[in-house]
Amino acid sequence: MEVLSSVKSLVLAVAQYNSTRTESTLSQLLRHIEVLLASLKTNEVDQLFNNRNNLGAECLASIVEQVSINNNDPHLINKLFQLLNLIANVPISCEFLYETFNLTSALAAYISKYASVSDDSHNILQGLRLLERITYGQCVSSTTANLEKLLSFLLTQIDDPSSEFSSVCLGVLSNLVAKNVALQAQVKGMVCLISYSMANKVCVLSIVTNVCWDDDLAKKLFSFKNVPQTLKLLFSRLSNSDDLLTQHRAADLCMELLKHEDMVQHITIYESEQNCAARLLLNTPASNPQTCKILEVLLSFCRVSSVRRLMHDRILKCDGPWKALLGHASAQVSRSNHVAALLALDLIQELSEVKRSIYQITNTEKITDYICVLLTPSIKNEDQSMSEMLLNSATSKTMKSLQILSCLCNEEELRHLVADEELLLRKSLVIFLLNYIFCCVSVKIHFFLIILIFFKTNNVGIDVVLSGLELVLKLKPVLPDLERLLYSTLQDNRIVPFIATAITCSDRNRVQTALRLHQEALPLPDFPAVLLADKIANINKQQNSMEIENNFLPISTPRISARKRNKPSLSSSNSEKQNLKSLIARIENNGETDNENSGSGKTSEIMEIYEHKITSLVTKECHLEDLLEAKTLALAQADRLIAQHKFQRGRCEDDARRMAELLKESEAKCEGGGESVRASEVDRVAVERELDEVINENRNLQKIADQYDQMQSAYQDKTHKVEVLERNLRTSRQEYDTLKELHDMIQKHNEKVKKQLNAATSRSEELEESRLQLMRRISELESSVSDLTQLVEEQDKAAHQLQQDKMQSDAQIKKMKVVLAKKEDEAKELKIKLATLNEERADGVRALAEKENDIETLRQKLDKQAQTLLMITELS
Repeated sequence: MEVLSSVKSLVLAVAQYNSTRTESTLSQLLRHIEVLLASLKTNEVDQLFNNRNNLGAECLASIVEQVSINNNDPHLINKLFQLLNLIANVPISCEFLYETFNLTSALAAYISKYASVSDDSHNILQGLRLLERITYGQCVSSTTANLEKLLSFLLTQIDDPSSEFSSVCLGVLSNLVAKNVALQAQVKGMVCLISYSMANKVCVLSIVTNVCWDDDLAKKLFSFKNVPQTLKLLFSRLSNSDDLLTQHRAADLCMELLKHEDMVQHITIYESEQNCAARLLLNTPASNPQTCKILEVLLSFCRVSSVRRLMHDRILKCDGPWKALLGHASAQVSRSNHVAALLALDLIQELSEVKRSIYQITNTEKITDYICVLLTPSIKNEDQSMSEMLLNSATSKTMKSLQILSCLCNEEELRHLVADEELLLRKSLVIFLLNYIFCCVSVKIHFFLIILIFFKTNNVGIDVVLSGLELVLKLKPVLPDLERLLYSTLQDNRIVPFIATAITCSDRNRVQTALRLHQEALPLPDFPAVLLADKIANINKQQNSMEIENNFLPISTPRISARKRNKPSLSSSNSEKQNLKSLIARIENNGETDNENSGSGKTSEIMEIYEHKITSLVTKECHLEDLLEAKTLALAQADRLIAQHKFQRGRCEDDARRMAELLKESEAKCEGGGESVRASEVDRVAVERELDEVINENRNLQKIADQYDQMQSAYQDKTHKVEVLERNLRTSRQEYDTLKELHDMIQKHNEKVKKQLNAATSRSEELEESRLQLMRRISELESSVSDLTQLVEEQDKAAHQLQQDKMQSDAQIKKMKVVLAKKEDEAKELKIKLATLNEERADGVRALAEKENDIETLRQKLDKQAQTLLMITELS
């Protein structure tokens, strides 16, 4: 309440100062600003200065108007800059300040005008810091007023190494050229001056990367020798920088460098040598505001396959980085930090998509212990004005946790590992999760309000319900107890809006998940198929009506809302263009297949769809042109209204002076009317008492009506259960009759089996006698086999002896060949001996082959006898 009263008094003080610029009004305005600076806390800024609070918007408008006024008091400008810097430190308020108010041009005009005044250097420095903070991450238009003067001032200060503004000017210039191609071309000629400035190295690298990446300067700065030093600088700023903007710029530069193919290899080598990802996780506290940017950098690294494998091995195999990452993911959702946990869960999901990543966690707790804790988000002790954002963040956290578990359940071994966790096996956890989404018990919001919130926040709640049911569907084969829970949930009427909205949406994955659940629920007896069809028809009708309303927007619309409404139409036109590109690709593919397989007939259908899309785009283009003309007329009308407002403002000031005189006269009349007011106050108290009694009676009647509705629904449920039990009783009776007939047939069959058993026993005794006779015959054959094996061994020895003789004869032949030149007569005799030896060797080989044939015949006989033995043993 103190902050609201301070803001109201500040708005009144600014209005009073604008009407009469005197020393007293100035001192009063300064006093109100100091009171607001003392009472305003950082965690209260986004609640007060946002697009939903008219008082905060009016206060900011008056402050920006004072900054843009010429010849204002320097002390007043100093206090206004302090207040604006405090507001711009909060991201939500900073974005609202940039988008809604023309603060950039006002600051550019002030800085370019008072740059030459040395006495006002402190205010200029504060203005530059404020401009640096509000333009970070924004696309500043080239048509912004006083931008050319501001750019010349920035380049002049950067060129002067002794200037105290050089570091801040580098930051402002880095913000301006980050997303503006026209300014990049304008600054490109001055980069030679920027490259030698050492005031802010990260800003210099950012400017060079955005402005002249293909030039020699960038190739020199990012050469193979300089890249390790550059990356070392960036990662040191990421983890150890005291300035939040410098840390954010270092993170943005790392993500920008990953877009260039030649830098990916250098970053991969540096990551493999330095292990930067694990060190960043270890050096980042859980509650640090820098955590979000560091996690964004790690996520961008994960999207590169080579770096992703390195991060997977370095983070999951070590206890410290893995526990730090889980600590970020398990952080409680709060207004000050609600993005870091979502980014940490995205990083875990990226790492878990690597095959069998869960088995790398050997010395830490299992991942499902942490994920199951995240399934029940807490949003306690928070302001109701921010409950929508917190509900969205908490629901997104639950959705990402379910997606991680669903990703782990894609493999069979990992599915069993997830199913073995005791926390996930608790049926109450799944029931609580579904009830949390259906009824939102934790924040006490009605189901219809949740549906509206979910539609405004990218259907996060629908994704949670679909992800949870898909996870239960995957775990159903492993955990049979979850089957009844799944089927009872699919037959609940509350699931119908989620499935209907998912089926009619434009997201392919969401449609596929909804269709899988619908296919699983169709065979169920109590599935509300009719209600689902009605809901889908209503959603389609609402979408058609919304498209018709968007096509016929009114002409007189405010400037800010028109800017915001144009975004969905542009995004829809972009989606239409993407659809057309996909249709063209399909037509080309179908044309190729038609040349090979003539007469397919699909090209004509696709051409009809293509022509329909073109006609719809032409109509949308006409609507957009009409809307643009309407917006131009609205802007002209707004300019006329501003001029009229300024004229009426002067008249109102004169009227205010006259009203002040009338006020004195009315005060005297008010004293006489005070007595009548006191009498009416007594009557009002009596009426309030009677009204309270009527309200209490109405509440009691409402409670009785609610109890009657509950009893009515309970009676319908019980009647339905009785009908189901009667159907089950009839089926059980029929099963009992069939089982009785089956029992009689089994008894008859048993008597036949006993007779066959007696005959089999007599037959087995006869087979036993024949088996004994065969055993005797086998023993005789074994003795003959042993004699034959001895004979074979003797023949093997003779063959071995012949082989040795052959080797000796070969040696003698070699010797005789050496002496052949000297003794020809002796060679003839040796040839005769060699021929005789060859004949003897051939005789030995033939004898050996005959022996081998005899052994083979004996082995065949032994195999036949073994088969007979096996038959005998099987019969016995």
